[in-house]
Amino acid sequence: MPHRERLVRFTAIAPESSPVEFVSDILGWDHPTAMIFSESKWQIDLPLPPDARLEYQFVMGGKWFLDPGARSKCENGFGGQNSVYTGPDYRFSPLHHEPVVQLRRMSVPMLGPNGKQPITIIRPVGRHQDLPIILFADGTEYLKKVRPHVILQNMYEQGRAPAAVTVFIPPVDRMREYLHESRPYEEFITQQVLPEVRRRTPASASADRVFVTGASLGGLISMRLAQNHPDLIAGGVHSQSGAFWASPGVLSLAALRKLPKGLQLVLDWGNFEGVLTASNNRINDALHRLERPHHVLTSPEGHNWTAWLGRYESGVGKLLSGLAKTPR
Repeated sequence: MPHRERLVRFTAIAPESSPVEFVSDILGWDHPTAMIFSESKWQIDLPLPPDARLEYQFVMGGKWFLDPGARSKCENGFGGQNSVYTGPDYRFSPLHHEPVVQLRRMSVPMLGPNGKQPITIIRPVGRHQDLPIILFADGTEYLKKVRPHVILQNMYEQGRAPAAVTVFIPPVDRMREYLHESRPYEEFITQQVLPEVRRRTPASASADRVFVTGASLGGLISMRLAQNHPDLIAGGVHSQSGAFWASPGVLSLAALRKLPKGLQLVLDWGNFEGVLTASNNRINDALHRLERPHHVLTSPEGHNWTAWLGRYESGVGKLLSGLAKTPR
């Protein structure tokens, strides 16, 4: 049952003659909301559940500034920081402790459709065979901000997931590769990256042990890869806040029917992501109409890497739920 919302007040100190606006990842960074001057300060009240998390700033005279009264702040991905609000029931504890078993990391130079595109392959050390492959769009960001290879290895050592080969592919031209001209990128993944991973690691040769993950537009390209290459990618898709609004075709019943029947489909998103929330609700409804099994994870958060990290452990657990917890 969802938590009941309560009003949370945000305040900024500034003269009455200097209007202040509120911007956040739940209201849209490009849509400042006017604050109200009362009791010698600027204020805004937002209805939030007690387990909510949001990132925000104040704007005055076109200049953005942090909330000095915020309990914490975080990097915003643009060289600056955001203030952070977390509700009293918010919990965040990723499995980032160092695993017992060492991981081997390889940087492999490759030439993608738009230029040099080195990939990073990480695999557990030891005698393994037939390991599942998990491909990550936005590879550099996932490596730095989610560290899924560490989470997965810790889950494996707890007997909660199989060991896996994780592959991180950084984009060269993200909009072109993930949205406007994705076919060359898809061929790069299926015809170059997958064979190279199998050549260098004890990875499985089976399509049903190949999985793709991505956030935002990365979630969109992950879905496209599974829809367009079901003979090569049939294990599963983990879409985090998939930007399906940017390419409504992936939401069509015809496109969803292209997904292999046994493919695990995990969709996670925040309840405060505006058009992204709406498009993920749409794909969820379409999958229900098709009676297509899938998993949904949501949280009262916006569009950011902390939210994707927070949902990753649960999501990947469902993604790999059909696989044995020990190598075959």
